[in-house]
Amino acid sequence: MPGFSGAPPGVPTILSVTTAVTFTKGLPGGSGGISDTILNGIKIAQNGAAVTVTLTGFRKEDGTAASIVFTGSTTTDTWVPLGWLNTVGPLTVTASVASKVVVETIAAALGP
Repeated sequence: MPGFSGAPPGVPTILSVTTAVTFTKGLPGGSGGISDTILNGIKIAQNGAAVTVTLTGFRKEDGTAASIVFTGSTTTDTWVPLGWLNTVGPLTVTASVASKVVVETIAAALGP
């Protein structure tokens, strides 16, 4: 990136839907791929009821696919720094409440 020194910044995406959003090479949309997106982190805005975020595309210790759920707070915003590569399938993110979750992603140089 011209004029930028160091690691390139991540791309923030506000999830305005409560359906699954698939990421392809760091951007929302497409069918995704294995090892094509790094999830730098998630911000979950505070809400009257706890907001959950479900992530897929990662593996368990035995190598099989797994999902993980993060839950936000009702009193303060929650930032979850990650730096995870989707090693089993496309990165898919599902928020339980629209417009309360921001994910920061970047394309991975390892992907197809």
